[in-house]
Amino acid sequence: MTPLLLRSLLPVFVLLIGLSCSRPEPVPADPIANTQWYGTFSYNGETLLRVFTIQFGKDNAFVWQDLSGSYSGRWTRTDNDVTISFTVNNIQTRFQLVGTNQLTNPKNLNHTTWTVKQLARIESEATLKIGTVLPKTNWAGSLLLAFDADNPNTLVFRPGAVTYYNGRGDYTTTGPVLQVKNAHWNATYSVLFFGVFINEKTLIGNFQQKSLSDQTGPYKPLPLEEFTRK
Repeated sequence: MTPLLLRSLLPVFVLLIGLSCSRPEPVPADPIANTQWYGTFSYNGETLLRVFTIQFGKDNAFVWQDLSGSYSGRWTRTDNDVTISFTVNNIQTRFQLVGTNQLTNPKNLNHTTWTVKQLARIESEATLKIGTVLPKTNWAGSLLLAFDADNPNTLVFRPGAVTYYNGRGDYTTTGPVLQVKNAHWNATYSVLFFGVFINEKTLIGNFQQKSLSDQTGPYKPLPLEEFTRK
């Protein structure tokens, strides 16, 4: 390469080096936005663990679901502090983000209504879409849960390791969340269920029951249960 050619190419080399050095670094994905988490909580004064899920949106909105219903609110993150604020009553709780999959050290900022016991991220895409593979599967626990044993979107209860009820109900799934309604055990109880698939083989949740002879009375929530895919 001649000195003249080298001098003519030098500005091009400098420009290319400058462009490569000025490229912005890719922005890392927010560990909270557009994620779904599961956990347990207890109301003040009770020992019953209740399962819940919380879905964090990209727009700083969230949806919390548990036995009693669905509740919306807003979330914010400052470094590793994540705060949720409910729309209906403005109660707030703050967590510390550890890594990308644990929200720990819950601190209620302006209420003592309930306490979160545990909160973890659902990371598996298969778990988030598990409703598509539920038909014709069986899950074992205190009862045996048979999904779509004879009709679509029907859950059949069969005697299990602890409980010997038979029955059936209607179920729906939204992502990893399972809800069962219009259900009964034998001719004894009207039953509801709220649960979450925490991975492809494990379901946790709470039943609620009341006597079929007392349809005006409230449902009684039952202790957390775990079911494993057979």
